[in-house]
Amino acid sequence: MNNELNKHTTMTQILYVGLDVDKNSISTAVAPEGRDGAQLIGKFPNNITTLQRHFAKWR
Repeated sequence: MNNELNKHTTMTQILYVGLDVDKNSISTAVAPEGRDGAQLIGKFPNNITTLQRHFAKWR
Protein backbone atom coordinates (compact mmCIF):
# COMPACT_ATOMS: atom_id res chain seq x y z
CA MET A 1 0.00 0.00 0.00
CA ASN A 2 2.82 2.41 0.86
CA ASN A 3 4.47 1.92 -2.56
CA GLU A 4 1.14 2.59 -4.23
CA LEU A 5 0.87 5.91 -2.38
CA ASN A 6 4.40 6.95 -3.41
CA LYS A 7 3.64 6.39 -7.09
CA HIS A 8 0.93 9.03 -7.03
CA THR A 9 2.49 11.59 -4.73
CA THR A 10 4.31 14.58 -6.15
CA MET A 11 6.53 16.91 -4.20
CA THR A 12 6.53 20.61 -4.86
CA GLN A 13 9.58 22.70 -4.07
CA ILE A 14 9.23 26.46 -3.96
CA LEU A 15 12.03 28.57 -5.38
CA TYR A 16 11.89 32.27 -4.59
CA VAL A 17 13.27 34.53 -7.31
CA GLY A 18 14.37 38.11 -6.76
CA LEU A 19 15.04 40.68 -9.47
CA ASP A 20 16.88 43.96 -9.06
CA VAL A 21 15.91 45.92 -12.16
CA ASP A 22 17.34 49.20 -13.37
CA LYS A 23 17.47 50.94 -16.73
CA ASN A 24 20.56 49.10 -18.01
CA SER A 25 20.68 45.75 -16.21
CA ILE A 26 18.80 43.09 -14.21
CA SER A 27 20.37 41.12 -11.35
CA THR A 28 18.79 37.80 -10.40
CA ALA A 29 18.94 35.92 -7.10
CA VAL A 30 17.24 32.70 -5.98
CA ALA A 31 16.43 31.20 -2.59
CA PRO A 32 15.02 27.68 -2.19
CA GLU A 33 12.24 27.33 0.38
CA GLY A 34 13.56 26.63 3.86
CA ARG A 35 17.08 27.95 3.23
CA ASP A 36 18.60 31.07 4.74
CA GLY A 37 19.70 33.76 2.32
CA ALA A 38 19.68 34.01 -1.43
CA GLN A 39 22.27 33.15 -4.06
CA LEU A 40 23.14 35.67 -6.77
CA ILE A 41 22.64 33.98 -10.14
CA GLY A 42 23.83 36.74 -12.41
CA LYS A 43 23.55 40.20 -13.89
CA PHE A 44 22.57 40.71 -17.51
CA PRO A 45 21.47 43.50 -19.88
CA ASN A 46 17.92 44.76 -19.46
CA ASN A 47 16.20 43.55 -22.63
CA ILE A 48 13.39 41.06 -23.24
CA THR A 49 15.42 38.57 -25.32
CA THR A 50 18.09 38.17 -22.65
CA LEU A 51 15.43 37.92 -19.92
CA GLN A 52 13.56 35.15 -21.78
CA ARG A 53 16.77 33.21 -22.43
CA HIS A 54 17.82 33.54 -18.80
CA PHE A 55 14.52 32.17 -17.42
CA ALA A 56 14.19 29.43 -20.04
CA LYS A 57 16.95 27.61 -18.11
CA TRP A 58 14.66 27.34 -15.06
CA ARG A 59 11.81 25.46 -16.76
